[in-house]
Order: sequence, then C-alpha cells, then structure tokens
Amino acid sequence: MSKRLFLCNILGSFGYLSNLLQWLWAAIVWMPSIMNSPIQEFLTPNEASPQLPTVSPDAPSMLLIAVAVIVTVVIMTATVVVLLRLPVAIAKTGHKVTKKSADLLLPAVTKHKPATKKQKRHLTIRLIKTTKLALVLLPLVIVLFAYAQELSLEFSLVVFIGGLLAISSLMWFAVQYIIAHFLRVSVEKLS
Repeated sequence: MSKRLFLCNILGSFGYLSNLLQWLWAAIVWMPSIMNSPIQEFLTPNEASPQLPTVSPDAPSMLLIAVAVIVTVVIMTATVVVLLRLPVAIAKTGHKVTKKSADLLLPAVTKHKPATKKQKRHLTIRLIKTTKLALVLLPLVIVLFAYAQELSLEFSLVVFIGGLLAISSLMWFAVQYIIAHFLRVSVEKLS
C-alpha cells in the first residue's frame, strides 16, 4: 500500500470511528427507553444472585504481587497493540460494508440491465458515497427522534452532540476524498 493511499485510508478510518461514536451516542440516548421495555425483561434474568461468602483479606504474598504486575504489563501491551491496529481494522470493516452494499445495490440501480465497466465503476463510487452519507445521517435522525421520550439530559445538548459527531464524520470523509483527489489516489481503493 502506498503512503498516499495509507494517508487517505487513515482519514477514512477517522470518519468510520467518528461514525461508530455517533451510533453509540444514538444507542446511549435511547437506552432508557429500551431498558424500560419488554426487551429489558428478556435480557435480564429475574433470579436473585446468590450471596457470596465474605473473605477477610490478608497481606498479599510476593508471588501474588509478581503475578499481578505481569498481568498488568500484558494487559497494557495488549491495549497498546489493539489501539494501534484499531484504525486499520475499522477501515477494512467500513470498506467491506460500503463496498458490499454498493455491489448489492448495483443491479437494482441499473434495473438489472447490462452496464459497461465504466458505468459500473461510476455507479459503485456514487453508491459507496451514498452509503457513507446514509451511515452518518441515520443515527442523527435517530437522535432527533429522542424528543419523544423523557431524557435525563437537555434535548438541545443531545442534538448538539449528535450533530457534532455527524459533522465530524462528514468532515473526515470529505477530507479523505479531497486529499485522494489531490494526491491522485483511485477512489475505488479508498476505505
């Protein structure tokens, strides 16, 4: 992968990450309604948890301290590795989702008529851009419908955060395409 393509795909990764945060925000806003519905009864068991016996703590041994330090170092190293690989994984997953949806929608858009390679290429690019736009606008619309429920936060704050995340996602995707244009990176290779 060239450095130019890598730069463009990192920008796309930030767009997908911002979009993921946007979907999580929509889920957080609607969580009280979900938890007060019959779905909550299905998700949580009604059984009382058994009472665990209490244990009086003793001074930890040196072996226990050494094991705790080793486990902490391993977990911190794993966290750093995951955080470094996260943008690449997000970009690959986002690319798969948008490309697959564009490939599935292509026959419907062409009305099952044959299309040339050039037409398919242009339609695929437009469908990918439209899919990204839909992935950004759908959680924003979901957040806007939160006015119908009782919120613990001010509705204007909920909409502001949802809008800020939507603008952030759109900005990252737009910068990705602008940089790709100036660096002459093929749009089909973008994540």
